[in-house]
Amino acid sequence: MDDDTRLQQERDAMHQAIGECLTAWAMVELALQVMFRRAMSVDPKVSHAIWSAPRAFEIRLNMLTAAVQNSPAAAGWHADWSLVHNYIVNRVKRRNEIAHGTLVSESGKGLRVQPYLNLAETSVSIDIQEIRRRTTQFNALYHLIVRLDFARHPAPPRRPPMPEPDLLLELRKQATRNRTGKKDKPESSGGNLDLVLAHDAPPSRLPFGLHEQRQHTEGEPRFDPAFHWVGPDLLPGSRTVE
Repeated sequence: MDDDTRLQQERDAMHQAIGECLTAWAMVELALQVMFRRAMSVDPKVSHAIWSAPRAFEIRLNMLTAAVQNSPAAAGWHADWSLVHNYIVNRVKRRNEIAHGTLVSESGKGLRVQPYLNLAETSVSIDIQEIRRRTTQFNALYHLIVRLDFARHPAPPRRPPMPEPDLLLELRKQATRNRTGKKDKPESSGGNLDLVLAHDAPPSRLPFGLHEQRQHTEGEPRFDPAFHWVGPDLLPGSRTVE
């Protein structure tokens, strides 16, 4: 294989990894919007309009937190949401490093993403393995948000309750360690919270588990055994999936 072909294949792989990573985060933001709508308990058009008014993600996340904290429907998972909120704040920084990064070639390291490239300064670059790892983390976070949002809904008939996501369990353990003074050594990557099992992360190519869905009547819950339960009103203007 000549150098040009090898470089093109490496570039294609990086572009795909970056695209999958940002797509995974986009699903996180969409899941947060759906959670906001449920917490608001108002007409969906109203909640979507409110959510879309501010452009900054930080403002939207603060709006969602306020809605969750004051929503009777969300009373059962206020404590968990506090943990998830803090994790989201940490992860969005990692998303921004990819979204605002520049593809560079480093001697002996190949193609990498340089966050916030500044020719006057040097910073740590990100390789393709790290990008893929972040994709897994974002998928796990999406899965957790959807499971948290549907925690107050009963499981579909004849279906056992879905186990709690490993990420949520790890967040709780980390909080317990912090309260007891047994904090792990701080790490820039997030410590143990980065150790998310792959089976908690739905494939980004199958958002919201809408693959292999059976037809359903209006108002009935939908269940994808390969992923998780999704309600009939999960997506704005959702329709029966063929």
